[in-house]
Amino acid sequence: MENNLIIVNDNKPLWKAYGGISISNKDSLSIESISSYIKVLSKKETSKIVNAFNNEMYDMSIEYAWNRAMKKLDSRLEIFGLNFIAEMVGQLNIDSIDSISKKEKINLAFELGMIDNTAQIKLIQANELINHYMSDNVDDEMGMLDSLKIIVDITQYILGNDIDVNSIEFKTFREDLKSKQFKSSSSEVELLKSSPYFFIKTTIRTLLNLIKTTEDIEKTLVLNNSIIFIENLWDNLFIEDKKNIGQTYAISINDGDKEIFRTFSTILEKVQGYDFVPETTRSNAYIKVAKEYISIHYSMNNFYNEAAYAKKLNNMGSVIPDFALSQCLEAVIISVIGNKYGIATAAQSANREILKKITYEQWKEFFSCLILENQNILEDLKFSDNSMINRWYKLVQDYVPKDFNLKDKIAQKIYNYSIDNNNKLKNEASLALSKIIGK
Repeated sequence: MENNLIIVNDNKPLWKAYGGISISNKDSLSIESISSYIKVLSKKETSKIVNAFNNEMYDMSIEYAWNRAMKKLDSRLEIFGLNFIAEMVGQLNIDSIDSISKKEKINLAFELGMIDNTAQIKLIQANELINHYMSDNVDDEMGMLDSLKIIVDITQYILGNDIDVNSIEFKTFREDLKSKQFKSSSSEVELLKSSPYFFIKTTIRTLLNLIKTTEDIEKTLVLNNSIIFIENLWDNLFIEDKKNIGQTYAISINDGDKEIFRTFSTILEKVQGYDFVPETTRSNAYIKVAKEYISIHYSMNNFYNEAAYAKKLNNMGSVIPDFALSQCLEAVIISVIGNKYGIATAAQSANREILKKITYEQWKEFFSCLILENQNILEDLKFSDNSMINRWYKLVQDYVPKDFNLKDKIAQKIYNYSIDNNNKLKNEASLALSKIIGK
């Protein structure tokens, strides 16, 4: 099995990512040869994939293979618990792992080191293609070449990759967070300061989850480590994670947890972070609906299902709370941009009404920093075709003020190129994206 490392400024990464298995070019041209690499399915399950493919029932073959691969990915993620998964995807709680989209699962697997960046890109593209062909309003069927390529990819990174989750390096680091005391001078703290953002996000959200799930000495160590990591990384944190920290403080007040309250009071005073504590539950209601909207966008039949969530979000009120701005704008923007197969037409009327509610200062906040922190929007801009990028240009033309002077150079270029309909936008989006997921 190959281990393709995520390189962090030529330093050793905090945890490594599995690069999947090697499949020769010759073997990747034959379904029988590919099937010989599958290690995590029974012979009966593998035969179903091969037989459907050989009978030219490519949709059936790929649907079964994809569902089995996602179930295997589910089981690996579930080892960390639903509370941890909810923390990582920015939700207060989830009833089951099926509550999050397949794209979120793939991104989470990447962040935890179960797959590498190449696998992440290939599996997200496969998910989009499968969602398109499996949608109710699509009459075309997936062809042989597309089916074969997806089966190669999911075999290389999931079905042929029988990894032991307990042995991945992130799991070891997570155990260290509740069993050893870190210091400001610890190499892990220094390394995180120069790492792609997903390492930082994963560390902070892991700590916030462990606070809720540990007791006694373990909880004390986690709280002490929270002080060390949050105070040292505060200037590196994206706004969403600063808000997650503020949310933890607010919840500790409601729950009467004096230990967490004292710890996070100390942290917020030190970093001057009280601006990120939510004022009311109203913001949480907006965030919940926006998160559901985002998840639906990346799921099957999204063109049909998005409209209900767009209308629900629009009907919640006349003003978008600043605390929920990032998630609400993300949901609306990715729906407006759509994907290579089109947009959810019925959702666009409500989307336009929501965009009209965004204030001058909120748009400035979005282009100053929020867009630089939003992986989904940056991916849409980087990988967009002409139709997608033109829908973005139209959104900017219709709703965004045209006089912003922004401090961040990349943010200013993204803003300028968006206004000018300049294709250099893709390069700037790619540069911003690399700061989140690495090169």
